[in-house]
Amino acid sequence: AEALGRIAELDAELERTRARLHDAEAENLQRRAKRSRPDLLAGTTRRIETPLGTMYVTITEDDKGQPAEAIQAVHGLGVKDFGENYLQESALKMQAVGERLAGAAQAQPNWHFIGQVQSNKTRGLAERFDWVHSVDRLPIVRRLNEQRPFHAEPLNVCLQVKLEDEPTKAGTAPQDLPALAAQVATFDRLRLRGLMCMPPPTEDMN
Repeated sequence: AEALGRIAELDAELERTRARLHDAEAENLQRRAKRSRPDLLAGTTRRIETPLGTMYVTITEDDKGQPAEAIQAVHGLGVKDFGENYLQESALKMQAVGERLAGAAQAQPNWHFIGQVQSNKTRGLAERFDWVHSVDRLPIVRRLNEQRPFHAEPLNVCLQVKLEDEPTKAGTAPQDLPALAAQVATFDRLRLRGLMCMPPPTEDMN
């Protein structure tokens, strides 16, 4: 009994140590963010004038591998949009962040899925996320539309376009984009918001 009690004490101390480390990591992340780009953290949407007209750019933080504490810390600085690459990793994290923010009476973040969409994962995406950035084929479109809960707002989607013939990258071919976009527009549980494009690496900055 004494040994079991000692083990329980050690487990409790371990949890307290982990909590302190997470809090310290979150505070450090806040300090670094404020120091590095305070102009971006004042708000996540920026108005940009271009030769084609006015554009509004929303900054989305890629929080792959980051704990809920770090996300809450950055959220407290004004960042409201967070990107996830993996559905399984994101599920518990999104729940933890949601509970933490609700407990602090703070607005919930906008969750963006920015990873590759797999057919067997569409239900989780349709149910949990506000945005899906990597839609590239009609079967995925149909599944997301059918699986989006009716009590939720329409799911914001971006069509991923393959700019170059790169075997490691997904995306619809540019010539197939108009037809796919027209089909997406017919689904009432989806809202087509734009394109997701990843240009190939280059050293030419011009």
